[in-house]
Amino acid sequence: MTQAMLQMIQYPGRIAVYDCCEQVLALVKQKYNVQIYPTLPSEINNLQAVILAIKPQDIESACSQSSHVLTPQCLLVSIVAGITVSQLKLFSKHQGPIIRAMPNTPAKIGKSATVLFGQSLTDENKKFAQSIFNQIGKLWWIEQEELLHAVTAISGSGPAYLFYFMKAWQEEAEALGLSSKLARDLIAETIQGALVLANDNNSTLDNLLSQVISKRGTTESAINYLDHHDISLHFRQALNTAYRRSQKLSERSSNL
Repeated sequence: MTQAMLQMIQYPGRIAVYDCCEQVLALVKQKYNVQIYPTLPSEINNLQAVILAIKPQDIESACSQSSHVLTPQCLLVSIVAGITVSQLKLFSKHQGPIIRAMPNTPAKIGKSATVLFGQSLTDENKKFAQSIFNQIGKLWWIEQEELLHAVTAISGSGPAYLFYFMKAWQEEAEALGLSSKLARDLIAETIQGALVLANDNNSTLDNLLSQVISKRGTTESAINYLDHHDISLHFRQALNTAYRRSQKLSERSSNL
């Protein structure tokens, strides 16, 4: 996610990247117009924001090592899954503005669905966050931090669900005689067209379904098979499993 953001965000000369891994820094330096630091020097100050894009198990040490640059006015942004605002405050000793962000992998092509939750924010903080995350896709604000678990399950993990079904879709298309390329192209184009229709707020999903399903037709036979095997129920249960997993990871993080 870090490199996806660096690839899309345009703030020439104003971004510095810190990482303890020299190989990562070398790659970042080679690909992006940013300053790099293996450690955060004490002379770094007056930062507008610090963005944490690390693994949850590294959060405590990262917060500790960056605490000296977190002035009360500095915005702390975390895209670390499962780490709450209260935990960020505890680890970083930061008492200023904090934002938790949940983007997803289409960020690398500027198509992320990102949800933000903030605490102690000024209008300037919000504008800055929006200027960053609008560059990687669309964003929404929520007022309850707890809802980030649902966001993680629905959109954070969401691309994987689509890829999972696309894989099965393509495998059966090939089994029915289509070439791999034709199958992939047909499926991708079908999804893109269906998404355009789904984004029309004047049509409900039930209405869109009814426009494709004809009585005793091929689509109806496929949908009836899915309904008979409770695929909709199983998929909803899978989403709920992801939701509960997010809650557990957050609970585990509190014991770091």
